[in-house]
Amino acid sequence: MTDAPPPNGSALCLDCALCCHGVLHDRADLEAEEVDQMRALGIEIERTGDDASFILPCPKVAGTVCTIYDQRPSCCSGYRCGLLDNYTSGRITRDTALSYVAEAKRLLQLLGETLPPGQSLRAARAEWRSGEMLRRAQAADGEGRRTGGLNQLNMTVLGRLLDRHFLAPREPRMVASPAEMAPTEPGGTGV
Repeated sequence: MTDAPPPNGSALCLDCALCCHGVLHDRADLEAEEVDQMRALGIEIERTGDDASFILPCPKVAGTVCTIYDQRPSCCSGYRCGLLDNYTSGRITRDTALSYVAEAKRLLQLLGETLPPGQSLRAARAEWRSGEMLRRAQAADGEGRRTGGLNQLNMTVLGRLLDRHFLAPREPRMVASPAEMAPTEPGGTGV
């Protein structure tokens, strides 16, 4: 009896595309030699010193399909999220992987229904990480308080889901560890 070959992750990526939609990261970093090509493809480039990147969601993703697949930058072609690694290594089944994708998309839909009109996931994530989302919910009355609390809860649950199943071990976490969240005394270092 021979071992079955590892599953091809392409089909999972086509069912997901959360990385392309900016759910896992806010930006994609480019190599210096890729900047002109990406600009020629209509991707707006941001520069920070010598570093170049583009803001996610990617303007070249249509649904879950990359419209520049054969010309995509190395940050895209080489990216493998934790979910893809776990699936292709056989640690989880395709059905399990798809259930995590479905749950992430369900949470994103809930957020889309309650975030302020025009607020992007990227902006909401920044407010959530800074604590502004929670402060605004606590200061609101009635429906604003309820909606703000739901947004805070959904962002936290989404962050935990992404940390546990989508982000690779080497990537920064969405939700701070308990030690990072512990209050400190002035001049203290936390727990």
